Amino acid sequence: MELKELLNKCINDRLIDLTLSGQKVKDEEGVMRVKIRPVQLKDGIKYQASEFVGRKVLHTNYSEEEIKTRITEYMENTFKQAQFNMTDATATVLSSKKEHVPVNIRSLHRLRARMICHITEPRHIFLRKARRWISSLTSEL
Repeated sequence: MELKELLNKCINDRLIDLTLSGQKVKDEEGVMRVKIRPVQLKDGIKYQASEFVGRKVLHTNYSEEEIKTRITEYMENTFKQAQFNMTDATATVLSSKKEHVPVNIRSLHRLRARMICHITEPRHIFLRKARRWISSLTSEL
């Protein structure tokens, strides 16, 4: 999956927040990290980018198309990794100096199943119940 495809899937009403970090070239005067979150303004939903520069935090609001362009620029030029947190999944992007950008997407249903499994009951019983529950969720959609 390409970064542009991921942005089209993730930049919507399900986005909780997005963090860009890991400078490609260490620069203490440049942007160290960027946190992006949706905010409701009078003229609709905008995406607020909080840029951490040294000890300062600079806030800027962007439209949906502007933020997609800005994230793409950041990933190509400044940062190595991105973490997308959505209501139903998380996605991790690890970028290297090459053009290939691997994307790892994990469903929160699987994450929750893995976290709860060892606490409540034996794994094989829990997985059987989890499969039924997940199949009932997907059949409702």
